[in-house]
Amino acid sequence: MLGADHNTPSAVAVSTAGGPARHLRVQVQDTPREAWRCYGTFRRLDLACECVESLNSAGVRARLVRFSIAPVAG
Repeated sequence: MLGADHNTPSAVAVSTAGGPARHLRVQVQDTPREAWRCYGTFRRLDLACECVESLNSAGVRARLVRFSIAPVAG
């Protein structure tokens, strides 16, 4: 998760000026009819993939989302 890995640099590029930093989100879903919810955020792809694989192995529906631009409310 962000900040948990001390081998990554502390600075991450933002998606837009003043926006959130680019990162990878692991999302989980309890049932196919429910909305996806954030489980954790990562800077490194290998750690995010490891998390998704672990969750899937435990029977949890999980997916990886690359978060690079903040969504805008309409």
